[in-house]
Amino acid sequence: MSAKSRILPLVGPAAVLYLLADAASQTDALSVMFAVAAVASMLCALAPSSLRRLLDLGVPGARRVSLLGLACGLGLAGMTARAGTALTAPIVMNFAAASAAAIALDLAFTIPDSIAHRWRTRWVIYPLAAAIGIWGIMASLPVFELSGTPVVVPGRAERAPILLLAGSIVVALTVRLLRRRFGSTPESLASNTWTVMGLVPGAMLGVWGILSVLTEGLGPNGSPNQGMVVLSAVGGLYGHVSMIDPARRPHAGRTARAAVSYSLSLLVVVVLAATLGPHLTSGPWPTVALCVCLLILAQAIRKSLDPIVQKLLSPFGGRLLDATVDIGKYTGRAESLSELAEAVLSPLRQATDQSDAEPLLFVAEPPTELRLDLAGKAHMRKAAIPPALVHYMRKHQGEIVVRKTLEEHVVRRPHWRPLVEELGALNAFCVVPLLLHQELEGAVVVPLGRRRAALTLEELEALRALGLELAVPVSLMSARLRSQQRVGLLMGDLDRADARIESLEEELGRVQSQNRGACTIHAASSRDTSGIAYGDAMRAVNARITYAAPLDAPILITSQDSECIDELARKAHEQSGRAGGPLIRVDCAQIPTKSANEIMFGAQAGNLGWIRHAERGSLLLVDIAALPLETQKRLSETLATRQARCVHGTSSYATDTRLIATSRVPLSSLVDHGRFDRLLHQYLTGLEIRVPNLSARREDIPSLILLAIDRACRRFGRPPMGIDAPAMNVLLSHPWEEGIGELNRVIEYSVSRNEGSQIQAKHLPTLVSDLNLVNGSDVGTFAAFEKRMLEGAMGRAGGNKSEAARLLGLKRSTFLDKLKRHGIDSSKISKRSVALSSSLRP
Repeated sequence: MSAKSRILPLVGPAAVLYLLADAASQTDALSVMFAVAAVASMLCALAPSSLRRLLDLGVPGARRVSLLGLACGLGLAGMTARAGTALTAPIVMNFAAASAAAIALDLAFTIPDSIAHRWRTRWVIYPLAAAIGIWGIMASLPVFELSGTPVVVPGRAERAPILLLAGSIVVALTVRLLRRRFGSTPESLASNTWTVMGLVPGAMLGVWGILSVLTEGLGPNGSPNQGMVVLSAVGGLYGHVSMIDPARRPHAGRTARAAVSYSLSLLVVVVLAATLGPHLTSGPWPTVALCVCLLILAQAIRKSLDPIVQKLLSPFGGRLLDATVDIGKYTGRAESLSELAEAVLSPLRQATDQSDAEPLLFVAEPPTELRLDLAGKAHMRKAAIPPALVHYMRKHQGEIVVRKTLEEHVVRRPHWRPLVEELGALNAFCVVPLLLHQELEGAVVVPLGRRRAALTLEELEALRALGLELAVPVSLMSARLRSQQRVGLLMGDLDRADARIESLEEELGRVQSQNRGACTIHAASSRDTSGIAYGDAMRAVNARITYAAPLDAPILITSQDSECIDELARKAHEQSGRAGGPLIRVDCAQIPTKSANEIMFGAQAGNLGWIRHAERGSLLLVDIAALPLETQKRLSETLATRQARCVHGTSSYATDTRLIATSRVPLSSLVDHGRFDRLLHQYLTGLEIRVPNLSARREDIPSLILLAIDRACRRFGRPPMGIDAPAMNVLLSHPWEEGIGELNRVIEYSVSRNEGSQIQAKHLPTLVSDLNLVNGSDVGTFAAFEKRMLEGAMGRAGGNKSEAARLLGLKRSTFLDKLKRHGIDSSKISKRSVALSSSLRP
């Protein structure tokens, strides 16, 4: 505080005490009104001390309000002390009245916001008040001479400062009542309300004083008049103090309405008391009873007047304030965003006094807009908060977006024009941001409706509180909505994944069914049976493979023994220039007839085909005779042109694949019967390799037997074992018409039954060469015996070819080939061969 500010709180109360002490010394008995006036004058004089906090903060108008308090205190003290010293009291009272008048008018034009810049009122107010104050002081002085000339001022001029004060209060009240027209902010209007309430008693007294200027109604000794002066001074000062205190702004509207309600109820009670008082009997009890009844009546009248006053004095009939109260009652019951929207938007629609108004509730994330239909039901749709509105709310956090305020300043701030246009499109009166921990969770759009009045500070504070209250449930419910959307998205992804998996499984099943029997042959086995070639026949086969492999022409391997086909094909591939490429094995007997072309040459639907899978490598077609004739013709065209064409496709693609084919029967006989393509046969027979039967490779059988024993021991987890001479002789004497596969099955059977270190003849199954009679009849040739075994297996399997092949331990393709070779018709098989075939099954 400055030095002046430190002295002022001491000088004022000291002067007031001096005047009160002088008046008390001149009075025989102090009245109640004297005491009231004395206390009021001291309280007013202490205004500089009580406003020290606001003075330190530099609140605008705080110094002038403290001077106004000092002037009120001196004026009340001077009025009380007029019975004392004849000269001091009138001078002090006139000085205080003129000062209070000037300060009250100055504050009316400049505080809480300035409108005086239009007229420069301060240059008129203070000189005029000073002149009138001096004129009144001169009138209160005795006659004096000025340059030898007696100066006589009329006695009525002594009341000029008092009349100036009365008129100033009336003018100040009028200016403050019209302040809304000067574009004051809601905060300024709320502060102004306190001063209006404080000036009302003074204005009423001022009007009374002006009307009674020719009377003695304001005499110094009139108790009623003195009480009204005290009330006016204290009320006016309290109103100005509350006006400059920022903490009291939000309570101005409620306080004003409460003051009106109490005043009206008090007025009614006073009128009733004045009316009923003369008719009551004297005595203490009737008086007490009357007071109690009047107090109860005053309380009842006040409660009945509250809704009326609320309707008349609240902005726009208090509809928006009532809506915020109703929203607070029902939001706690909402369990979803739709219920919350109905609880919030329905009161806001009623507050607009327009049934088709559209209040909105926006949720920031996920972008959602909720609005009411005409029946009051909430509807949700995906929509984001307008971007200009989001930018403004994030930049001015916690501030209510008022459309009218923005429209008034859009000329000076053109960057607000997009925001104003967005608010106009929403028909918004204002927008309440929903902030939680400085994060924008959403916004509530209050529609304009029929309202034209500006927002008051009370409504702004109610809307801010509403925004803080709604931010929490909106945040929780939006988080729940986000989680539900994420779950929905995940469930959708899961459904799509399941559908994709199902589709892929179907595609995999289709591809597997089409490509059954196809595989890739990798590195050489450590137990390569084709490497066993002690006899001349097998050596010639290996020499033929060595000769044909580098020629990069199609190779045909003809053999009844399916066990050595893969190994010979692998040798041909590894000794060729395509050893770095793949070797694809396809069992033609397992390719479905209807899709053979698609499997072999590919389709536009994404199936590449085995021709392209074997690109830059070799394609091994096992049992090529099982391919449909149409596929054979397409294959011969591919070999001729080195071009292949997809199924249902128009364009062709180049091929770089070496073909290795196998057959168990001579293809020439099939060509003669029209069951094999002649051109394809010509391509294949250029490098044909015929593999001799195992019966023609007697020199290799002992080594093959030992290799099969080693393989079977490892398969069954048995320790290495050998074979004795009798068992070896039995095996050497067997014709082995089925080749190495039959030999392997016999050895596996023997190893599985043997628990010793050597295979003996008793461990071997019953072989054809050892049979002389079966059920008392001659067995016959091996072909007849094989035919009876096949028929017996079919009988036991009830005609099921796959089950019959499993019973004999054969591949289904091998079993079907044997049925075809022996001309067996499965539909005419008799079950009478079941017993015989059972006894012959190894």
